[in-house]
Amino acid sequence: MQIPKLKKKKGGLIGDIVGGVGGLVILVVITLIVIGTLIGANLLKGGVPETKVSNETINLNSSAGLVKLAEWNEEYHDYTILHMWNESGADIDIPASDYLFNSLTGTLTNGSATVYLRGNVTYTYIGTNYYEDSVLGMKSNFTTGLGNVSSKLPVILLIAAVVLLFSVLVILIARSKQMGTSGGSGSL
Repeated sequence: MQIPKLKKKKGGLIGDIVGGVGGLVILVVITLIVIGTLIGANLLKGGVPETKVSNETINLNSSAGLVKLAEWNEEYHDYTILHMWNESGADIDIPASDYLFNSLTGTLTNGSATVYLRGNVTYTYIGTNYYEDSVLGMKSNFTTGLGNVSSKLPVILLIAAVVLLFSVLVILIARSKQMGTSGGSGSL
């Protein structure tokens, strides 16, 4: 049995560079899609007990503006205000209509004209588990890595262009010598 000869590959060095860069871009896009799917699908949530924060003191008056919860973290979820009251000698419940809670930023805002200088709040939230921490860390590191590479991309492209230019120049010189047109003696 005779082994068939392989055809000579066209494109050479340039084809290999383009193929390698294209493969790298495809790999990065697929990795970003997988990480985004893991984070967005909430597949890794659960297994973490609910955390309860009791009696956190806040200053909830209209001039204070936004008050951020001490235990708020953008990676945690399902924040729920259980109870709010004002410590002014006699504890007075703060009705839900008197405050606004933004679970995306973890901030409380006074929604009424009443001043609550010594407000207390009890709330719960669900933290992250080991798997979520791993995926969030991978996302953060991957994003940072892409940022680092993209800042150096112009230099990388410049070096690749110079290497390509010199490669073409060497190939042209070699071809001209093969054709015999590199002789410097000519008459006018």
